[in-house]
Order: sequence, then structure tokens, then C-alpha cells
Amino acid sequence: MRRAVCPGSYDPITVGHEDIVRRARALFGRVEVVVMNNREKEYLFSLEERYAMACAAFEGEEGIEVYSSEGMLYDYLRGKDAVLVKGVRDEKDFLYERNCAVFNFEHSGVETLYLDSSAALRTLSSTVVRDKIEKKESLKGLVSEKVVKLLRNKL
Repeated sequence: MRRAVCPGSYDPITVGHEDIVRRARALFGRVEVVVMNNREKEYLFSLEERYAMACAAFEGEEGIEVYSSEGMLYDYLRGKDAVLVKGVRDEKDFLYERNCAVFNFEHSGVETLYLDSSAALRTLSSTVVRDKIEKKESLKGLVSEKVVKLLRNKL
């Protein structure tokens, strides 16, 4: 059976990201979460820290494996029997992801499947979480307790 690949910068990983990954696992049985760097973004957390948070978020969950990659997504995807799964919250996300999907398909042959964000999580983003971190506000309901523990150690 084909696996799902859920790439992202995950700066940090949120419960919204976790929801998409778990829903992808329900559809495909196996998911590769790939923590990546995007040259157009500045990160609060290093690739290693973001990878550790993603590992913590899915620790002990069957069918979910976490990887990191500093290369291009299409290189990571090339030769895999996989479907790229991306969560979309709104039209802006969809337009961005659609352009990425076309590019990735042209370079890797891997199709993209879009999953709508759950209604309760539609306004949640890593940007919202970083803002809360900066203001020293509660992260309850935004990131998992496993991730909160890592964040406490870092901050």
C-alpha cells in the first residue's frame, strides 16, 4: 500500500499538524512526517529541534515515522510509492499548496492530496504558536503536552 508523506517546516509542530498526520495514517496506514527547511523562512527552532518535537509528538504511534531533510522535497519524494498529503486551512493555503503540488509532480511524479483542516483547528498555525511563545502565553490546546515539555526545556 502507498504511504503518505507529510512534509513541513513544523516550527513548531502543532496539534493541527498532528491531526492531518493522523488522518493521513487512517487513509494510508503509513505516514512519513518530513521536517524540512524552506530557504524563504526564518525559524525560531533549528532543524534538529523541530525534528525532536515531531518525534516527541508521534512517539510510540504505529505507522508514523519522522524524518528530516535539508534538500528539496521533490528529491526526497523521487522514487517513492507515496502520496504527498498537505493540510489546508483556507484559500490562501490552497493556492500556495496547489503551486507546490504542480512543481513537485513535475519533478517527482508524486501526486498531492489535500485534507481540509478540522474546523476547530482552522485558525491554528505555527505562527500563532510562536507568537504565544514570544508573549509567554499558554500553549494549551495548540501543541501536545509532549511538545510543551521540549519547549519548556528550550525556553
